[in-house]
Amino acid sequence: MKGRLEDMAVADLIQHNCQDRKTARVQFKNGSQKGELFFKNGNVVHASMGNLSGEDAVYELINWEQGTFDLAQEVEAPAITVTRKWTSLLLEAARLTDETAPEREKQKEAERIASLTRGEDEKFVEIIQEFSVATPQQLVEQLSKKIEGHRITCITQIRGGNLYWYASSAVELEELVEQVNQFVKMVKTAADRLKAGKIQDNLLITETDYVLVYFLGRDDFYLLIAADKTRANLGTLRHLARVYGERMLSALKLEGVLV
Repeated sequence: MKGRLEDMAVADLIQHNCQDRKTARVQFKNGSQKGELFFKNGNVVHASMGNLSGEDAVYELINWEQGTFDLAQEVEAPAITVTRKWTSLLLEAARLTDETAPEREKQKEAERIASLTRGEDEKFVEIIQEFSVATPQQLVEQLSKKIEGHRITCITQIRGGNLYWYASSAVELEELVEQVNQFVKMVKTAADRLKAGKIQDNLLITETDYVLVYFLGRDDFYLLIAADKTRANLGTLRHLARVYGERMLSALKLEGVLV
């Protein structure tokens, strides 16, 4: 099986192969960079990327958002460099991504600016340079346009009030937010009773859509994203929610919505 990482994220590939208890090899290519993951009976057992191997290579590959993959069944690993369970690997990768996301995004923006400054369109350079001071509404619209199959993006509160939103199709926003709020309240109550700590995000999967709820560092404020699940990539959706969530939180504070 071959495909693009824009359509299926590395984390999703790991989950699918491990849940299906496969023994396989997945080769990745992103420009001049190459990497490999090996699975054995439903766990990652070996990984390599450049000079990296083992868990370090896994965490680096999970951050790839572009490139291609090629999966071959029943290929044995040449070595055992990963012993951590696949669920633990993904949790640790998410933790590391959260810690490094701001730094990674700054680097990406600098690279985009450098690339554009070599061209002739100075207008786009100015827009990217001003990205860090974008308003919440601008961030909502920018995020929406990055999502394949996008339906709606909204910054809202559990107690009600649609602060900022952008829709790509006809949606009864108030009714949708009210229904999601009821679900979020139930999930929060269950988490409190289990003493499970703060909730980072919730995912609803319907027959047609992904509905992702990402909390903005405050229990009562969250980012709501709905997208066509036949077109949207779930790994990319969660990554964008994390990255833009940080910026939205800062923008809300600048506007005085949060103190």
